[in-house]
Amino acid sequence: MAGYKCKKCNTNNTVLQEWIELGISRVVSCKSCGHKMNLNLKPRPIQNNPGTQVSENGQGFNHFIENEPGTNVVGIQKKSKRKFKLQILKNSTAATNLVMKNPKENYTIFIGRNPESASASFDSEKDVSWILDDQYLSRAHCSIKVQKHNSKVQFIIADLKSTNGTIVNKNKLENEDQILLHLGDEIEVGDTVFTLLQD
Repeated sequence: MAGYKCKKCNTNNTVLQEWIELGISRVVSCKSCGHKMNLNLKPRPIQNNPGTQVSENGQGFNHFIENEPGTNVVGIQKKSKRKFKLQILKNSTAATNLVMKNPKENYTIFIGRNPESASASFDSEKDVSWILDDQYLSRAHCSIKVQKHNSKVQFIIADLKSTNGTIVNKNKLENEDQILLHLGDEIEVGDTVFTLLQD
């Protein structure tokens, strides 16, 4: 992991390797004194794994294709240029990441222990369920709506009246609140923490 030094108290703080690879710019808080500062990272090329093969025949976002251990690949298209990922940062079990290639407009990722059966708005024709083995999650805990705005992909997260709540960057969402996710945001659901990245 890389890091930066707080300008106020000189504490060394760590940042995710993916932030450096993606060149993320954001406001960060020192883990020691809470001092806020702008962090502007220069992007570094991402190394491709030569042993990874990706199928080209996935048609919809309900089709999952195993790519590499610990990763689910969603909606594969032959000429994919954009790839986003929900990456697990903390989970008590061997949870898999969720990779979205060339996200289509207006579909929803439902997250929970059993989101398909627990959410009345789940559409099996286009929506995705990301099942996480976490005893502190509700069956349908939260959702992330994927939509396009001015040709850019947006991810909007909402809590689905979960028992233990959904926390984004240490801020708890109220029931059915919807907020826009940014790359590098940390989302806590139950005992699981994940982040949104772009490759």
